[in-house]
Amino acid sequence: MSPSPTWSIGASAVKTASRYALLGKFFPAAFLIGQSAVALIFVVAGTQKLYYGPGQIMAAFGALGWDASPVVAYSIAIFEVILGCWLATGRFPRVASWFTLICLILFSAMLVQLGQSVGWSEKCGCMGPFSRLTIQESLVRNGALIILIVALLISYRLHRPSS
Repeated sequence: MSPSPTWSIGASAVKTASRYALLGKFFPAAFLIGQSAVALIFVVAGTQKLYYGPGQIMAAFGALGWDASPVVAYSIAIFEVILGCWLATGRFPRVASWFTLICLILFSAMLVQLGQSVGWSEKCGCMGPFSRLTIQESLVRNGALIILIVALLISYRLHRPSS
């Protein structure tokens, strides 16, 4: 019977392992906070648009020269609420994050077009009629949310939380 092999672990390997153990405890909380923040923003934006009517969305489409019916405007608001609720549930977080990322990129592209047509210092109304953010500020917010979603997607890939 041969003796079992012995392994020598250096001090740096132990430190690295303890760092990963600490990160493993941190990431579930980061997932929850990141998803919750994005979910809250989408739910608030969608409910504000539903509560105050389709006028803001239709005005934005009109400024771009696009024709939009109230059905389209309400559909966008309902989609925002559903997407926010989906993120808040935590079910299939990778798929929900991809949908959110695509949605934010499309909204940002529309904001760029809106900024070019009506001016960058106009209010965008992204969070309803009482939104105080200009188009530029909304693009910065969307950029931060896109970075957060990309970080979440990378973290999901590295740490593989259960779907």
